[in-house]
Amino acid sequence: MRFSLRQSAAFSASLALMASVSSAAVVFNQNFDDTGVFPTNVEIGATGDGGTTGGRWSRNDSTSPTPTPKADPAPAYSGDQAMLITRNGSGVTGLLGYRDDSSTNIASGTFTFQYSIYRNTSDASFSANVNDNTSTAQNSSPLGLYIDSTGDLNTMSSDNVGYVPRGVNIPQATWTQIRQVVDIDTGKYDLFATIGAGSETQILNDYPFKTSAFGGAGSVAFTPSGTVGNTFYVDDVFLGNQPVPEPMSGGILLGGGLLLLAQRRRTDR
Repeated sequence: MRFSLRQSAAFSASLALMASVSSAAVVFNQNFDDTGVFPTNVEIGATGDGGTTGGRWSRNDSTSPTPTPKADPAPAYSGDQAMLITRNGSGVTGLLGYRDDSSTNIASGTFTFQYSIYRNTSDASFSANVNDNTSTAQNSSPLGLYIDSTGDLNTMSSDNVGYVPRGVNIPQATWTQIRQVVDIDTGKYDLFATIGAGSETQILNDYPFKTSAFGGAGSVAFTPSGTVGNTFYVDDVFLGNQPVPEPMSGGILLGGGLLLLAQRRRTDR
């Protein structure tokens, strides 16, 4: 069977699309519901969860009487439990996720960092950061986001020297989903928030960040701040290349195949 140049181009486009779909990397996709790895109400150590994506989730404080972070059954954004993070008085007490394999680091193209947060106390304040896969400490990032003790949302300035308020308040006792879509190549990102059952709102559009201070996306950190004893929850953490929906990719791939078939039938006539 021989193909024309047009047929070959269509087939090549289909294969290229299939390759782009399969090459999407997921660093984390974690809902913390695996009670074998994240036992309910028991502090966690540095451990991975092979049931979703690999990697290690570690705590930076194990002091009594409130080890933190720990899995907790209520509330949860989805599933049975979320991670409860408490501001203890003995230093950094946040949740750090990182990968052991050095190959898992998104250093170019576009990626999404998405997570859900719940301010459990009225003065809960914390930061959320994404760094490269060499980071095993809760470092700040040019893509950093900070919720202050009043619930106001701030993001790192474009010159990476301090946080800038964005005129959005994250209420207490309400789940809020945060989504950052980052284009490393252009050095810009979009920021979205969905508060409670409301619609997603775009907060920033093509906001520049300091690329020279960003080594890629391979680790995440959620770090409490402010007064001792304030708490917040984190759930449904995703970090990875922007996924292409499977039904869409399959449909386009099938379309390419149907185009080849139709062209071949016309050629055979």
